[in-house]
Amino acid sequence: MRRFRSRPEPVLVQPVDQGRAAQPKALRRVRPVPLDCRQRSDNHPSFNQRKPVPQGQCADPRSLLTHLEHAGALTSARRELLEALANEALAARQGNAPDVLASLGETAAVSRTFGTEVSPTSPERVATANEDRAVPAEREGQYTRLGELGRGGQSVVRRAVDEFVGREVALKELLVSPESADASPSESTARQRFLREARLTAQLDHPGIVAVHELARRADGTLFCAQKLIRGETLKARFARCESLRQRLELLPHLIDACDAVAYAHSRGVIHRDLKPSNIMIGAFGETVVVDWGLAKKRGEAEAVDASVSGSSRRSRCTGPRWEHRPI
Repeated sequence: MRRFRSRPEPVLVQPVDQGRAAQPKALRRVRPVPLDCRQRSDNHPSFNQRKPVPQGQCADPRSLLTHLEHAGALTSARRELLEALANEALAARQGNAPDVLASLGETAAVSRTFGTEVSPTSPERVATANEDRAVPAEREGQYTRLGELGRGGQSVVRRAVDEFVGREVALKELLVSPESADASPSESTARQRFLREARLTAQLDHPGIVAVHELARRADGTLFCAQKLIRGETLKARFARCESLRQRLELLPHLIDACDAVAYAHSRGVIHRDLKPSNIMIGAFGETVVVDWGLAKKRGEAEAVDASVSGSSRRSRCTGPRWEHRPI
């Protein structure tokens, strides 16, 4: 008897990328697929890949309230209550949605509520947002700003009065706004450096290092730190007025005091990296204080270098003419 071979199962073929020169054939064999599956491939989920959602659009067209209700996180009664409150708020502001948003704390506060303030694919922005959220808001009526003491490329120093305790302080404010810090990498680096400087200096509890009283943010998000107001002049200015060797030797105790302060910082693992006579303040009663810790860093700490900013503009301190009441 003659044996009949079974008919082979049909297979699919598909063109191969012409750029793949390693394969000499223009067609290649793929895994066999049943005919009935091919016939309904238009409706089969394994054959229909979801198109990527354009940026700024939501993959789910349902409203947030509908999504929460279907997920069981919101009852129908509570949804009606939320909708009534929203309509009431819109009616109170003549249907002006931006005014309603402002009453809730602007977009940033609403974004923090729903966890969409920063992109999860941007670790740097997530870290910056977490650091900003850790900074408390300025208490209303605490500081009365009096006058400007100095200004630099990224910060300004003002003399102020802490109304809660009745003392004069120096307020150092960052000139970089939160919105521009999110848009510009260089300004985001300046914001992180400002936070690092304030926190590092606050950890150094020594009479020869300027004291940081508070780190906070204003209502518009501007970062500032309140520091001890130092009344005096720099060691550099004192050296310039010396006319004899004896007068210069009289300043030696101040240099020794500055070395003691820096040695204490080294014992805490903090390196100043910008120590010079212009960064050593001499008070009216003989006190010596090391200031300008803008370039300081922890030993072993990685540093983000901003190549777009060079020279002295990398420092967040205020530079310029000598003033009588100089902070950090």
